[in-house]
Amino acid sequence: MSISEAPKTSAARAAVMISEARGLRLMHLGDDAIQSRMHLDRPDELSLAYTRAMMGALLFHPRARDFLMIGLGGGSLAKFIHRRLPRACVTAIEINAQVLIAARTMFGVPKDGGRFRAVLADGAKFVRTLPDAQFDVVLLDAYCGGRQVTAITRRVFYAHVRRVLRPDGVLVVNCIADQPELRGYLDNLCRAFDDRVWAVPTPPDDNLVVFALGPAVAEPTLEALRPRAVRWQARLALPFQRWVRGLRAVPHSTDRQHPRAARGLAARPAPSRR
Repeated sequence: MSISEAPKTSAARAAVMISEARGLRLMHLGDDAIQSRMHLDRPDELSLAYTRAMMGALLFHPRARDFLMIGLGGGSLAKFIHRRLPRACVTAIEINAQVLIAARTMFGVPKDGGRFRAVLADGAKFVRTLPDAQFDVVLLDAYCGGRQVTAITRRVFYAHVRRVLRPDGVLVVNCIADQPELRGYLDNLCRAFDDRVWAVPTPPDDNLVVFALGPAVAEPTLEALRPRAVRWQARLALPFQRWVRGLRAVPHSTDRQHPRAARGLAARPAPSRR
């Protein structure tokens, strides 16, 4: 385990609670909200809809190999990527030592090795120490008390993430769809990523999975995404084709061309260029 001293923040000290019911093991962090969920008889499955949708990054970067996770939780995504994408390497950053221990001992997160390592650190600070253009995908899912940790919602943080992504890289953010601060987070993302931001809702979860694209990622079109969705759906048994149908551009709130901008999601789907 790659461990440094735990940062002194509320997220680092939040109490970790584990519960089990109806064949599920749940992790809670600071409140009753589910931080992570695992089927006891299918521990490698992505149990929550939003975690499945975060794998939609492969639609934009189908050859992604280097993944950075900020917010490990129970490690569902880390396990899935490690075991289902055998060429991928995952670096997972977790601020809470108790979360990291629980992920290792109760949720089956892999040991550190050539393709996986877990670092106990403040993700917002850790990103600032990384070299440029190191990762293909950054997965951001850092919550405490039912809200995203403030430090990872600021424009300066998103700019650091863009710097550590390769030009064809993708930032994926798990957002709570009805969170009052959502519009501000999306505006910060739009500024940091030059308005190249897309999102898909994840029913029945009340979440919105957001994709911010690097400058070398081609503008999403149905013609490009549909064949990738078919291939990845066959390989990983995840609903990639449904995500393509639900994908929408996220405008900045000052974009008057999108009257629904204030609600955080544009009406415009991925264009079809025929």
